[in-house]
Amino acid sequence: MKNKRFLIFSIFCMAAPVAGFSQYNGKAVVATIQYNTTEPVTAEQLRLQVEILEKQAGRTATTQERQQVLDGMIDQKLVIQASAKEKITVSETEINQQIQVIKQQMAQSAGRMLTDAEFAEAIKQQTGMDMSVYRDQMRQQMLINKYITQRYLPQVVSKANLAVGDNEINEQIQNMKNQMAASLGGRQPTDAEFSAAVKQQTGLELAAFRAQLKTQTAQQKYILRLGGGEPTNDDVSTELRAHPALYRQDGYVQGNYIRIPFTAATKTRAKDTADKLMRQIGSSGEEFLFHFTQIKNNSDPQNYQNCFAGSDYFVQSITLQRMGKEFFDVAFPSGGPDNQGIRKVSKLVETPQEYVILYILKREKGKDLALNDIVPEYLGMGAISVKDYIASALLQDRINAGTTELSKNLISELRKAATIKTFPQYINW
Repeated sequence: MKNKRFLIFSIFCMAAPVAGFSQYNGKAVVATIQYNTTEPVTAEQLRLQVEILEKQAGRTATTQERQQVLDGMIDQKLVIQASAKEKITVSETEINQQIQVIKQQMAQSAGRMLTDAEFAEAIKQQTGMDMSVYRDQMRQQMLINKYITQRYLPQVVSKANLAVGDNEINEQIQNMKNQMAASLGGRQPTDAEFSAAVKQQTGLELAAFRAQLKTQTAQQKYILRLGGGEPTNDDVSTELRAHPALYRQDGYVQGNYIRIPFTAATKTRAKDTADKLMRQIGSSGEEFLFHFTQIKNNSDPQNYQNCFAGSDYFVQSITLQRMGKEFFDVAFPSGGPDNQGIRKVSKLVETPQEYVILYILKREKGKDLALNDIVPEYLGMGAISVKDYIASALLQDRINAGTTELSKNLISELRKAATIKTFPQYINW
């Protein structure tokens, strides 16, 4: 069996301390870092980080990998010291706001907001951190991000002297006006309306907003230059030809459904509910729509306990594994006309987790896509072409690559200005 990849700690990652290790000299200093102040890394601190990564990888770290972990810890401390030198801070309010964002993300998965106790337990399970440690790690990460975006990036962009013309800013503002027009029934906003909208959303007057756009555009140009430049039409065409399977439309069905989930303990009761619904609906599309609407709008919860209704896309390549063979055969029948089962009430289908009544609205076959084709609608991206989709993905990849290169350049500069001593005899235990 191949070894799992060992993920090395970086200044953009948060790692959790893990308790419990054999006796050793944990107070031994493995490294000292002096940039704004002198700070040690102890063997205990290093071992805690290494053990986290060993647990994730499922194997013991090599000496080289332990050195890489130490290098990552040194890099992080260097940026934090540089942040302190620039008097960059992170307030409790900022941390609380970020915590709230994470809570909202968890709420989307859970279907409700978690209590503070549930949130703390979820963080503990995912990271191994108590909330106090998690908040401290978050503070350090936010300090690093602030230093890079508020100090280092503006400095290097200023030295690069990148030109951003008024035409570029005018084009961006026109795109914003076009988006705003959609909310005005297709009418372009007046200059006064647009200025008022900018003020409301950003707190900036239009002149200050244009200046901010110019700064942000220059920064993105710099990062893109580090990451390989803005993708060209030839880059997009090459990407599609090199990886056609990544941009192929899968076969899919779009449909409305009524589902009655069950567990081993509730399966019999769920089957009785599902059978009752099937008797009421029969093969009538009108009856299906009536019950579907009642359930979706929660209009009669007494008569539809534990029933759910919604609309979704079911993609051919993953439906069998997720929904089981019976559902797959209904959604993607073998043989017969392409419109088989379209706009008809399905039979009652049993999946591994629920009973389902399906009403298929559309079925599309899988097909290869060209640059000017529209991306599959099941991706939920609107009427965007494959060409624009690939260009956007390549652009993000290059921004990510440029951001990585930016952090490498920062670390290189900080290391040159710092005094760093390491004591490799304490790396192994």
